[in-house]
This record gives sequence, C-alpha cells and structure tokens, in this order.
Amino acid sequence: MVFKGESCKVGKFPKERLSIMLCCSATWEKLKPLNIGNATRPRAFKQNNVTPDNLPVTWKHNKKAWITTAVFEDWLNQLNETMKKKKRRIILFVDNATSHVVSKKLSNVHVKFLPPHLTTELQPLDQGIIQAMKANYSKSMLYSLLAAARKFNTLTEFAKSITVFTAIRWISSAWNNVREETILIKCFRRAGFASPD
Repeated sequence: MVFKGESCKVGKFPKERLSIMLCCSATWEKLKPLNIGNATRPRAFKQNNVTPDNLPVTWKHNKKAWITTAVFEDWLNQLNETMKKKKRRIILFVDNATSHVVSKKLSNVHVKFLPPHLTTELQPLDQGIIQAMKANYSKSMLYSLLAAARKFNTLTEFAKSITVFTAIRWISSAWNNVREETILIKCFRRAGFASPD
C-alpha cells in the first residue's frame, strides 16, 4: 500500500514486496510492467486461480523482490525474442543501474546506456511517466477502499485484505491509464527524444 520511502501509517509493513520496471516508447507503445515479487507463486495467485503466465504483468521472483542482473537479462532476452517474431529492431535506453547488464549482443534489441548522473534529465520515465503511474495506482487503491467501505470496519481490516494479486491488478490498471500525451508530449519531448511540432 506504500511506495518505497513512505512511512506506514496504519498497521505494520507486510512481508510481501514488489519491484516494478516500466518500459514504453516514443510512439506510446507500452510493454507489460515487469513485477518482481519474493515468491514463485504467491498464495494470492493460488486463491485467485492464476499462474504467472496469465497475469496482466510479467512476473519474476527472487528472495528480496529486486531487479537483479539475472531478472533483467531474462526480461531483455524475452523482449529480443518478441521483437524478432515481429521482425522489428529497437533501441532500448536504460540507466546505469547495477542490475542493467548486457552480457551478449542481441539481434533485435540494441541497448544504449544513459550517461551517469543524468538519468533524471534524460530518462523519459523520470519526466513524469512514473509519477503518472503512481498517481493512477493511488486512485485504484482509493476506489477499492471506497467500494469496500461497507465491507470493512477499519482501514487496518482493508489493508489486511490486500494481496499481491490485488496490487498487480492495480499496477496493470494504473499503467494502462497512463495517457498518450503524458508519454509522448510531456515526457519524451521533455527528455529531448522527440522534437516539438
């Protein structure tokens, strides 16, 4: 229910964690969010009869729910296979995070690293896309809270009802609701990737 760096106001921090990686293009193409949890198949998946393959996000896992080199390379290889099937070649701009390692040359994805210490100025996602996604996520959470107002007596009860699967649904909805003008006009242009009309 909280983002990294925020304090927990009600109850205690749950043990489940999610890291999210977003990827989009200047033509408003959005890939499924990459979600990393700390379980192969969380209990909430079993309760909702879902598997990692039929989620609206790409699901990966490790003990700390972090984006590791292995997770990033696996995602990158899958992206390369997708582009190969579509007969497309793309350039992927990434920051210089320690997990962003490319150990082999890919046929259809050319990875370019942004200069160190300039990510906040050159990364389109940092120009407002992530912020828009977080705002949409908070809206989804609030709408769920309002819809459940009669079902739960306290905010703590509501918080306990939230599962990894609930968060994934909110993440997917939040990402789908990031608008074209936010991605293209406000963020890619602000980062210098698209010239104004």
